[in-house]
Amino acid sequence: MNAKKYFKDLKKLREFLDTEGNRMLFYHADADGVCSAALIARYFDRFQTQSRKGPRMDSKFVKYIIERRPDILVFLDMPVDVEHEELKRILRKLPKMKLVIIDHHIYERDMNSKNVVHVNPMMHEDIYIPVSYLTYKMLEFMKFPVKPDIWISTIGIIGDYGVECKDVLDETRKEFPELLGKDMFKSRLTEGAEIINAAATMYGYKGIDQVLESLLKARTYDDFGETSKFKKWNVHVNKEIKKLLRAFKLEEKKTNSDTVQVHKDIGLIFYLMNTDLSLSSSISTLLTKDYHDYVILIMRKVAEEGGYKISARCQSGRVDVAALMKKVTKGIGGGGGHAKAAGAFTSDLGIFKSRIIREMKSLL
Repeated sequence: MNAKKYFKDLKKLREFLDTEGNRMLFYHADADGVCSAALIARYFDRFQTQSRKGPRMDSKFVKYIIERRPDILVFLDMPVDVEHEELKRILRKLPKMKLVIIDHHIYERDMNSKNVVHVNPMMHEDIYIPVSYLTYKMLEFMKFPVKPDIWISTIGIIGDYGVECKDVLDETRKEFPELLGKDMFKSRLTEGAEIINAAATMYGYKGIDQVLESLLKARTYDDFGETSKFKKWNVHVNKEIKKLLRAFKLEEKKTNSDTVQVHKDIGLIFYLMNTDLSLSSSISTLLTKDYHDYVILIMRKVAEEGGYKISARCQSGRVDVAALMKKVTKGIGGGGGHAKAAGAFTSDLGIFKSRIIREMKSLL
């Protein structure tokens, strides 16, 4: 893979990341995001780091940025270009600020300009490349001695299902054969991705912040992966995942289930989970192994937000679930993401499900 084409101006990017002064970095609160942040912060220090759930920029966040007047602002693994009006507002208020966006989601606006470097492989080709891969290759192209930290990149790649990142995966197998075997999803580094997921699931931003702190201190994978509290969190979350998968199998066999509906005629699965943990993404990913060609929708009621969070998967690519989520939540929520993996929120589950079924039938 020729990753260099994704970086239009490496010299400019390096100059931006070397900017002195107030340095702020925001990253997506998942394995890909935190591993990307760890790589950047390891080689470009003095960043104030903070995790976020997504790209949304409300007036409170915009005010927060403007008041802190960063000299360099970085966003990793978040399609903040969808909030281009808010970004423009920040840039107008802070005309000397440098902005770096490194992302891999379906993009809405190319933000590249005099004060903005926007990196996204989707601008060049239809390909799914996690940001933890991009940050590793960027550092490599900049001649940093990053190879000993390739295991960090690989954890992020595994966590984001980056099966196309063969060069970094093969290099990791060569450098650390004890950490990554032939199957990228059955290895010690897979456990690393699970640990990050567990930290986010159990303790949200605070858990992810602890993960980043640990990754920055770690010299080897064992320094990170063998941390006792992380292992305990992972055991707890894995127990809950197994319980939810068992519940799915039991409900799947019922003719009229309130929680699981399998529409074989249109290749569609609904699963309304009963759990307090945020495991929709994990469950949807695991179910794709048995339902590769299906559109899988994992739903969880979030009472405090007045609706339902949804994780959507279609690993075969038969249906663009990002476009589907965006369309069916119009007026009742919102959604988006990747063609094969997306997320959504809806305030009306009944309307959401009926719209999905109608859209799926129209594709036959």
